[in-house]
Amino acid sequence: MVEQLLEWLHDEVAGHTPSPATHVPKSVPTDDHSPAQTMLARWRPQFLREQLGEVENFLKEEWSALFQVRPDVQAAWLVSVRYPEEAGTQVALCLRAARAGRESLVEQVSVAFTGLFDPDEKLLILFLSSEQEKQVGAVANAFYVAMAS
Repeated sequence: MVEQLLEWLHDEVAGHTPSPATHVPKSVPTDDHSPAQTMLARWRPQFLREQLGEVENFLKEEWSALFQVRPDVQAAWLVSVRYPEEAGTQVALCLRAARAGRESLVEQVSVAFTGLFDPDEKLLILFLSSEQEKQVGAVANAFYVAMAS
């Protein structure tokens, strides 16, 4: 999935619109200006609740330390999500972050996650639109908010 995301991000940064036949992973940026926005319409997540637990708290601490040295990350939430066309729920790291640097951010976030979980476990990484940020804020508190400089 990381390889698909990196390919999608490369196309996004280069200004290429993915062809309809291209598989776009669910962890692609979903901000309001994304050229793939129409392709993602059926994949709009329903944000259910904050993801809580000991392991989740450890991840939040690890990611918070990472985000403190990345000025491109303004806020982060860890939530359970459901997609309309899929059964069950999934865990999503939801981010408010600048467009520049997203590729390296995804790689760095993935390192902490894959170090704790079985390789078959999946983490969705969502770059939130302003509307999605409101939806997430209604069900969860941000575990990271950048300090104003």
